Amino acid sequence: MLTRRALLAGAVATAALAACRGADDGPAPVVGRAAPDFTADRLTDGKQTLVALAGKPLVLNFWATWCVPCKQELPAFQKLSGERKELQFLLVDVSEEPDDVAAFLQDLGISLPAVVDRTGEIVKSYRVRALPSTFFIGADGKIKMAQLGALDENLLNQGISKIV
Repeated sequence: MLTRRALLAGAVATAALAACRGADDGPAPVVGRAAPDFTADRLTDGKQTLVALAGKPLVLNFWATWCVPCKQELPAFQKLSGERKELQFLLVDVSEEPDDVAAFLQDLGISLPAVVDRTGEIVKSYRVRALPSTFFIGADGKIKMAQLGALDENLLNQGISKIV
């Protein structure tokens, strides 16, 4: 007989697999391939596409307000953006309310460009399986390094060195 815990674990696993359905459509977001384009709502106003950021190295970070390692990484990105003007950053929040995301970033003193992936389609196209996840994209639009999970200073510097 299945325990309540086993049933719950099965339900969670099923939901996780369902959420990833469609993630295998299109080219995999792997090192050496073009980063998948997307359109998302900016926190401020309007839409943001990835293709609009082409021509300059990009740090693309997937995160959420409830993610403790994400909260720890964001100040490092903010600091780096002030030191390395040749880089651009884009934060992709995973399906949270834009007002909550904006308030969270403001409380942390983060002024980097941010979008909300309202439908989960961007997460699917990048096959994000853990938060935070960071993609280092060269000026040519190709992924140079992907880090699923938290970055430490060494990994962050390694990623930056691959795109500048």
